[in-house]
Amino acid sequence: MKFVQCVLVVVALVGTACAQGIDGRVNLDVGDQIRVSITSHCGLETLEIDINEQTWTTETIPQDAAGNAVEPAWTRTGGVVEMELTLVDEDTLSATEVGSGVFHEYSPNSNPDGCA
Repeated sequence: MKFVQCVLVVVALVGTACAQGIDGRVNLDVGDQIRVSITSHCGLETLEIDINEQTWTTETIPQDAAGNAVEPAWTRTGGVVEMELTLVDEDTLSATEVGSGVFHEYSPNSNPDGCA
C-alpha cells in the first residue's frame, strides 16, 4: 500500500487545487490511501475531489438544517474537513475524518447533484 499526502485548497469556492499539483483529481489503486483537506462548501454527500476520474457520493451522512450533508462527528475548520480516503475496491471509497475514527463509505456517481 502506498500513502500519498496532499492538501486541497479552496479556489473561489468553485473548485479545488492541490498544493502538489493534483488539481482536485487523483488516481488510486485498491488499497491506496490519501490524506486530504476537503471543502464542505456543499456538504459532504459528494466529495469535491475526483478519484480515478469519478465523482464519489454517499447516502449515509445526515443533513443539517440547511439541507447539507454534514457528519456531526467530523470537525470542520473554516469549511474544510481533514480526511483519509482509502480505495477499498473499485466501487468503494472509505472516508475517515482524521482524529475521529468516524468513516463513511462512498460509491462512484456518474450523475451527481450540482452545487451552487
